[in-house]
Amino acid sequence: MLEPESASSNTLPKLKEGLRIAPFHDGSAAGERYLVEVGETCFVASKNMHDVLTALTDKPETIEDLAAIYQEQTGQSISTEVLADVLANRIPDSLFDHTPEPKNKRPFIFSFNLFSETTIRPISDRLKVLYARPIVLIVCVLFVVAEYLAFTHSLRAIHHPFRLQDFALSYVAILAVTLFHELGHAAACRRFECPHGDIGFALYFIYPAFYTDVTKVWRLPRLKRAVVDLGGVYFQAMIFIVLTLYVMLTHDLFTLRLLWAMNFMMFFTLNPIFKMDGYWLLSDLSGLSNLHEQMRDACVNLGKKLLRRPAVEFAAPRAHGLRLKVLYVYSLLAVFYYAYIVEFLYQSIGRVGVQYPQRVSYLVAVIQKAYYAGATEPTIYFAVRLVRETVWPLILSVMIFFMVYRVGGFVYRTIVSVMAGFQLTISMPRWVYAIAGWKARR
Repeated sequence: MLEPESASSNTLPKLKEGLRIAPFHDGSAAGERYLVEVGETCFVASKNMHDVLTALTDKPETIEDLAAIYQEQTGQSISTEVLADVLANRIPDSLFDHTPEPKNKRPFIFSFNLFSETTIRPISDRLKVLYARPIVLIVCVLFVVAEYLAFTHSLRAIHHPFRLQDFALSYVAILAVTLFHELGHAAACRRFECPHGDIGFALYFIYPAFYTDVTKVWRLPRLKRAVVDLGGVYFQAMIFIVLTLYVMLTHDLFTLRLLWAMNFMMFFTLNPIFKMDGYWLLSDLSGLSNLHEQMRDACVNLGKKLLRRPAVEFAAPRAHGLRLKVLYVYSLLAVFYYAYIVEFLYQSIGRVGVQYPQRVSYLVAVIQKAYYAGATEPTIYFAVRLVRETVWPLILSVMIFFMVYRVGGFVYRTIVSVMAGFQLTISMPRWVYAIAGWKARR
């Protein structure tokens, strides 16, 4: 933030060029709210903050000029002291032209762009016709029929043994489906005349994935944002229908397995705990933005209530009424979800701790025997098996690190917030102080 001295100096900082302010309605708070866009990031501002930013767009030289412009535009007077506080503590530095262009924070371990917006735009413009209402209704009906036809068969197919080439081919096919999934988000943006960004590749948690930059979707109303959230799954449903028809004609086992994997992908994508499509869908439909932050704030106030301490008034609008109940249900589901993951990790660590050393010693011995015997093919085969056996412990290690980092950090910040300003006093019997004083005098 700006230092108070600079806010009261002769020259005020200027807002970035291209800053965009538009009405924002998500139903989560009373009163007018505005979407402030700068670079790749978006902010939600109150009516008062909007008025200050609008006054700043006239590029006043001094804080007195800013107060005069504010009064002229709103018809209300404001003191220079209040404006100085707003400039120093309320407006993010990233809105001013003396700071670097803000970047959108992505929840990935790493990411990089694959296809630029200019490359994807012609494709998404052509695909947006798939969001016409008659086509959507037909796809939804056919998808339900396809699920009925393929679900039981795909469950049986998954239990058949996998060949090595099946793993490689499945990975390539899933990546292709995921890329088409991202085109669904981009096409939904274009359906509502909203710009989208690049499509890139990222590692989210332990999962390789594509992503589409749809930051500008905040310009749309909630229900249209929900359509964009579901756009990826909608496009996957179309692929599912085509593959189901192929399976009904050929009874191909590999495609049946791919259908099972696609079902899992769609359910996992709609999971609202991680920041994926289900998270944004719940956020848009409920009007609860920053679900994870609001969940922590709700836990903080609940903890303070249990300790009979005053609740915290947060600067950003918070859930209340029915939305607060939705938030508590979401928080409870998140607790159960992470508890399940912890139990799964605990059981998996126990099995890996017992089985992995035995499997490794056995495979190493077999590889050595085959290598010294000059048998190249068995050596390569068992070496690949050794790599496959080692992958799961590595994945477990990453998952454990993620759980400790994310969940541990969440719990730690919540406890610190609940205990902020809390003083622990311990009352001791008087005879303890008497003995302590007698020993001190000695």
